[in-house]
Amino acid sequence: LVLTVALAFGAQGTARAEANTRADVRFFPASDETSWVGEKRDIHLELWTSDVSFSSQSWVLPDVPGAFLMQLETGSVNLTETRNGTAWQGLRYTLSLYPQRAGEIDIPSFEVRFSTREGYRAEPVEHRLVTPPISVEAWLPEGVPDGAGLVATSSFKLDVDWQPAINEGEPLKLKTGDALVLDVKRTAKDLPSMVFLPLQAPEIDGLGVYSDRPRVNDRVNRGSLSGERLDRITFVCEQAGNYQIPEMRFQWWDPSSGKLHEERIEAVTLEVEHNPAWGRSEGAADTRGSPRFDWRVAGFVLGALALAWPLYLVLRSLAAWLRFELKPRRLGSLNPGVSDQAEQ
Repeated sequence: LVLTVALAFGAQGTARAEANTRADVRFFPASDETSWVGEKRDIHLELWTSDVSFSSQSWVLPDVPGAFLMQLETGSVNLTETRNGTAWQGLRYTLSLYPQRAGEIDIPSFEVRFSTREGYRAEPVEHRLVTPPISVEAWLPEGVPDGAGLVATSSFKLDVDWQPAINEGEPLKLKTGDALVLDVKRTAKDLPSMVFLPLQAPEIDGLGVYSDRPRVNDRVNRGSLSGERLDRITFVCEQAGNYQIPEMRFQWWDPSSGKLHEERIEAVTLEVEHNPAWGRSEGAADTRGSPRFDWRVAGFVLGALALAWPLYLVLRSLAAWLRFELKPRRLGSLNPGVSDQAEQ
């Protein structure tokens, strides 16, 4: 039995060794061109074998410090080549890398699994291979600070909506208790929504500032990606006074034209007046919540105490009588023929 198990493990090890000579993987950047921060960079993952068919391809992409690595589509491209007179076939998958900082971006190794068949009726052989680590370099356009969340795309759109509407250059007149809502939608071509930095809500004394959970939407159509992110900030006027919501800037870089663009949301001035009705409603709520002396409750408590004392005296007398009646009688009283002296 031991020999059989040993032979079985030996056969399995031989099969794996032979399998590794019949398959390999390649992992490399699709081109040597300059990659900009925020720009999509194609990375090719190729699976190769000298067998006749593939099946059960799987892998988990690693986390890449300073970048996002994604697989937008599951389709592959068929490849063929000849190695030492032997025909090999391959499958090419294209991954998308989005650098988020300047400098060298290192993509660590990760495991790739797939199975192949030497013949159409042969049993499948599983391969577990590891990609080589690779590095790509990302550049930052001049004048853009690193970490600013630059978006690199050929098409960027910014949609801004204020409710109530804002007239540019004019202050918005509101009252305490009113709310101002800002919706900001950013859309970019060939970029996922995750590359957009969260919209930073300013802190302003006298205004309550609340951010909703962002809504994101990525659409992929035949390898073409469009990313969209919608942010909402609500400003609640808590105190009367004059306030300014600062401007917001969004930079994006067009690699095809080599031009840096900037989109802005202009600053907004608020003139908030005191709303007496809103103040009274707050005061009424506070009054209802504060404790007040109620004479009806006090009278009920005093009446209950006045009745409780006589009741206590009656119950006390009844308890004393019951203790006397239930007390055991002396032995002599229970046996009349025995004198007290004999009992003693």
